[in-house]
Amino acid sequence: MKILRTVRPAILFTMLLLLGVPARVAWAAGTLVVGMPSGEYTVWLEYKDGKGAAQATPPVKVSGTKAAVDLAPLGSKFTDPVVVILDEKTGNVGTRAVEVKAGETKEITLAESDITAVNTFRVRAVGEDGKPASGGAVTLTDSKGQGQTRPILPGRDGVVEFERVPFGRTNVKVTFADGSTLAQDIIEVKADHAPGAFSVELAKATPDGTPAASTEGESGGEAAGAKEGEDSASEASSKQKEASPAKEGEAASDEEQQPASGAGGLQSLVALLILAGIAYGGYRMLREKGVTAEQALGRLGVQIPPAEPAGDAAEKPAPPPVQVPEGACPYCGQQKDPATGACACSVTASPDAAGMAPPTAPIDSGAPRLVVVQGPALG
Repeated sequence: MKILRTVRPAILFTMLLLLGVPARVAWAAGTLVVGMPSGEYTVWLEYKDGKGAAQATPPVKVSGTKAAVDLAPLGSKFTDPVVVILDEKTGNVGTRAVEVKAGETKEITLAESDITAVNTFRVRAVGEDGKPASGGAVTLTDSKGQGQTRPILPGRDGVVEFERVPFGRTNVKVTFADGSTLAQDIIEVKADHAPGAFSVELAKATPDGTPAASTEGESGGEAAGAKEGEDSASEASSKQKEASPAKEGEAASDEEQQPASGAGGLQSLVALLILAGIAYGGYRMLREKGVTAEQALGRLGVQIPPAEPAGDAAEKPAPPPVQVPEGACPYCGQQKDPATGACACSVTASPDAAGMAPPTAPIDSGAPRLVVVQGPALG
């Protein structure tokens, strides 16, 4: 009986091996269920085995909003398990340390905020002759201050790649085979970069000061910038060589017009402010010297018409009185009688029976006469 009890487990274990069931399943089976936002994601688990070597489980594509990662490959002895999530649309990646045990099922939930780095950061180094560097090294310092250096190997088109670079400001320095260096101090690594690898190209300048290779990226006016996209650096270089001069001219004119359109309004505003300041300063200076605006304009040859009367009610001056010769009547203009002082237009009265005398008939001299029909000078 003792022999049978000893033999049965061995027979059972041998049968499991013959059926193709790994022995580690017996003590390491389990599942890690990862929940995440809807999208195109791939998930896997990274860990260290019993010997300290880095290992990883097969990647699992997300179906819906959950993914199940089999823990059987971990074995009985493993440490430092980390779940990795890759966004296939953007090329960004996120990691989170987890605690799992053999034979158990555990569920965790990841959010978009857990994706904090670009999965591939590509640097391409170009020499003075416009050709890719074939030797040297590239040093990258990420936003967390962590630095890492990769060699520039021959036959790689001057391309060096770094993995899982965190979002934020990143510094890149290229050391060429001749000992010269070229650095890009600030490269802003953002989550909304173009899909694929985040690419940067650093090119040395030729002796005459012209760039040996074009540089593109997020840093704008710097000597070298971040060139984003999923195309490799070698493909970008070949496209630049195949571009026609006409297209290059059109692109250059577009780049010149874009900043000009934005700066035109600001320049006009500054010019208007300067002119207004000059005019105000001149006005204050003339005012302090007691010079009016009309006088200042008159010195410049500008004549201002005089102001018109306040209204039409202004009275005109009376005409001068008519000069009457001495001894002439002011009414008819004839000479007066020297004895009586009467003239042809004078009326005399004498008493009659009724107390009133008829008026004396005027002397008909043939000259114009003035006849008064009312008032004290009647006649």
